[in-house]
Formats: sequence, C-alpha cells, structure tokens
Amino acid sequence: RLLHRRAVRTVRQDPSSILDWGISREPFLDKAPGDALASASWSMTGPDNALTLANEDVQGTDAVVWISGGTVGATYTVTCHVVTVNGREDDASFRMRIEHT
Repeated sequence: RLLHRRAVRTVRQDPSSILDWGISREPFLDKAPGDALASASWSMTGPDNALTLANEDVQGTDAVVWISGGTVGATYTVTCHVVTVNGREDDASFRMRIEHT
C-alpha cells in the first residue's frame, strides 16, 4: 500500500491486520537531483497507544512501515520523518481509521 503525499487523506485498516504502508518521497527527491533517502523514522499520535508501528525501512524513494493493532473507531495520525544523504529533512503524514473490514 504505497501512498503519494498529495493524494493522502484517511486510510482504513482492520484492527487484526498487519500491513505494510509506505509514502513515496519521489516528488520530494525530484527537487534535488542526486539526493537519496538515508533514513526514515515513523511516529503516531492518537487517542491511545494501541496502534503499533514496526519494521521502518527505506526502499528506493519510498519510506515503509508495518502497521498493526489500533482501537476500532479510533483515528490516528501516522507521520514519517525522512533524512536524505545530503541532509535534507521532511515530514509527511496520513490518517488511519481503524474499522472492521
């Protein structure tokens, strides 16, 4: 499930699912030819700590994280902070609503 920053609004996930989610950082990197992602760190805010983020990774121009858990009916904001090899930094977020699917 790869998300593009400008198209991102609210995504939905079942509380029993364990899925990989990613944000394409290609448009961000296109502004600085020759630059590349060095690292990505993920965080979340929400009504509780029931949402789990694991296995943060960089795959080319994409920042990826595995997400599980959450409370049915809750909406969380998931944020990815990237750092490039040239020292540029940027954040991108999406909202995740937990629903039985």
